[in-house]
Amino acid sequence: MPQTALDYIASLRAEGHRDADIAAALRGGGWTRWQVRYLLRGTVPPAAAPARRWLTRTLVFLGLLGLALVVIAGLLRVSAERTLAAPPAHPLLLPPGGLGDMPPSTSRAPCLAQVQRLMVAQLAYATDHENRFPCPRDWKLNLREYGVPESDFWCPDDARRRQWFLASYAMNQVCDGRWGIGPGDPHLVLLFDSEMTSGGPECARFRHDDGANVGFADGHCAWRYPSDFKLERFTPQRPRKVWWQDG
Repeated sequence: MPQTALDYIASLRAEGHRDADIAAALRGGGWTRWQVRYLLRGTVPPAAAPARRWLTRTLVFLGLLGLALVVIAGLLRVSAERTLAAPPAHPLLLPPGGLGDMPPSTSRAPCLAQVQRLMVAQLAYATDHENRFPCPRDWKLNLREYGVPESDFWCPDDARRRQWFLASYAMNQVCDGRWGIGPGDPHLVLLFDSEMTSGGPECARFRHDDGANVGFADGHCAWRYPSDFKLERFTPQRPRKVWWQDG
C-alpha cells in the first residue's frame, strides 16, 4: 500500500498537480496527516505515529521542577524548626541592664554639643538685649551675628538639604523676648530637636535613641525622652500658649 501510494503521488506530480491537492486526495483516501507528510517526502511512513519529543521534554522538565520545589520546601521547614528550637541568646551578649542600657547613638553627643554652643550664643544675645531672648521666628539670623557657623544649626542625623532659613533645632515659640522672656528658668525648654525653626512640642523630633537633645532657659542642655516633659499654661493674657517644661 505505501509503495502504491508513492507511485500514485509520482503520477499525480507528473500530471502537474500541486502537493496541496495531492495531500487532500490522500487524506480523502484514509491516510493520516503524519502519514501524508512522509509520503510527500518520498518515504514510507512508519507503522506508528512518531513520538512527540517536545511533549516528552516538557513532562520531564515539569517533573524535575516539582521535585526541586519539594526539596526546597523541606529544607525551609527544617530551618524554621531549628530556629524555633534554638536556645535564647547568652545573657553575656547583652548589656547588664538589658536593652535599656545600650550605648547611645554616635550622633547624639555631637548633636548635644551643638545645642550647647547654640545656648551659649542665646545667652550672649540675651545679655546684649536687656536679658531677653531673640524672636523665635528670627533666632537663627540673630545668632549668626554671634559667630555661630551654619554647621552648628544642623544635626548630624538630619539628612535634609541645608538651607539658610531652616535648621535642625527649633526655638520654643513662647520664649519670645518681645514678651520679656529671658534666661533663668532651669525647667523651661528653649531649643530642641526639630525640623522647624520655631514652634511647640508638636514640632519636636526625637531622633536620638527615641529622645531629643534640649537646651533649657538657664543655659544647661540635656537629652530627654518625650515622657520627661509636661505642658503648663503660659499667662492669662495668652491662654492658648503653653510653657514646655522639664517634668
